[in-house]
Amino acid sequence: MKKISTLFLGMIIALGAVAAPQFGMHADRTRKTIAPFEHVRKTPAKSPAQLNGETIAIEGNDLYVARSDYFDMMMAFAGYGMLDFQGGFKGKYVVNGYIYVLDEDPSKWYGAYTADDLEIYVYDQTNEEDEGSELTMSSFLYEKTAKGDQVTAVGVDEKGNTYNIKLTFFAPETPNATVTIDFQDEAYFSRTSQDEFYFYNENDKYAAHMFINSEDIEGSYATDDFDKQYTGVFKIAGKDTVYMGVPFSSKADIKLADGVYTINAEFLASEDSVLYKVSMKYTKPYAKTTQQVTLQNALIQDYTEDYYALDMQAAPQDSSYVISLSVVTEKVEGNYALKDLDLYYSFVKIADNYYDIFDAEFSVAAGENNTYVYKGWLLATNYVKYEFTITTMPITAIEDFKADKAGTVKFIEDGQMYILRDGKIYNMLGAEVK
Repeated sequence: MKKISTLFLGMIIALGAVAAPQFGMHADRTRKTIAPFEHVRKTPAKSPAQLNGETIAIEGNDLYVARSDYFDMMMAFAGYGMLDFQGGFKGKYVVNGYIYVLDEDPSKWYGAYTADDLEIYVYDQTNEEDEGSELTMSSFLYEKTAKGDQVTAVGVDEKGNTYNIKLTFFAPETPNATVTIDFQDEAYFSRTSQDEFYFYNENDKYAAHMFINSEDIEGSYATDDFDKQYTGVFKIAGKDTVYMGVPFSSKADIKLADGVYTINAEFLASEDSVLYKVSMKYTKPYAKTTQQVTLQNALIQDYTEDYYALDMQAAPQDSSYVISLSVVTEKVEGNYALKDLDLYYSFVKIADNYYDIFDAEFSVAAGENNTYVYKGWLLATNYVKYEFTITTMPITAIEDFKADKAGTVKFIEDGQMYILRDGKIYNMLGAEVK
């Protein structure tokens, strides 16, 4: 598990400013509200320089476009977003630019922009001491063409050199090469939400990951079905991993037969224009064993007003495992199934490993002494079916816990979350531990 986590971290670093996905490794399951930035500062465009330098043409088909969408994270931006792009790596000059836009719909980001909307820099790759020059733009057009996104622009640097820029992000007519990767070990599978899942696999040379937007696992998928920023191939060289870039195109066929998913995928990588043909297998979870679970004093937290979520976590006294169920609902009592769960906060945790819930059916009903009783079953991706009767702590204790929450401090020790309150330490189930 740790090796997978390391490679995922490498992928995030390679993707730069792209927001991190909610991987099934579940490193942070804590609901939180992100404080908005107070403002956005943008470097003003410089005055036009005297046109006494040379005219430089920069053309290439290697434009990398990354959309950094802040709308879900930073409400104070009130509709601001940012698009950054890089290109020209195969020539003498590299172009790096930022477009500031006012529309939340990315399909409306195409069009002409003025100098006030932009920050564009050029770098001389042949000069190691070159720190880059900001351009004053006289024209800039970002458009979607039949072959892909394209930037056409004219700008002037501080020395008066004029740059005619034309960069296009499109797939080559034929790949530079074809590489076949047949993973022998079983793939890693997780659902990040009800309508997105991913497969991951690795060997000593390659790692491949695919995020697919679909409620169903079995099927045929094309480029638009993938979460492009988190789909692709790594090359592995010792401890180093090199991401082959956001694919020009992706496709996958996933078939289920005799309880095994067979995945055949193709990624035309933007980094080296190589077509990677990937095959892997994953056994559909089933109940190898059935475990009877009866637990008391589970922690229940009612977020139905803010998040439409009802969170419950339960563990035995020895904390050898944790069962977490988060129901998307506006009420507490009712009958629920997999479709009702927020899968990011629903899992079985054993030691440092998280196992996602593949299927579930259960009810939540009022119990004795101001408690709630969860009764039903869940099938986790560790191939264990948990048949459970879980009783929550009394509701009055929950209200006391919530009332004191503002004066508490949460911290993690040895992978466990604890609460420090009034000089005493409690676990997340409210029991004093030291």
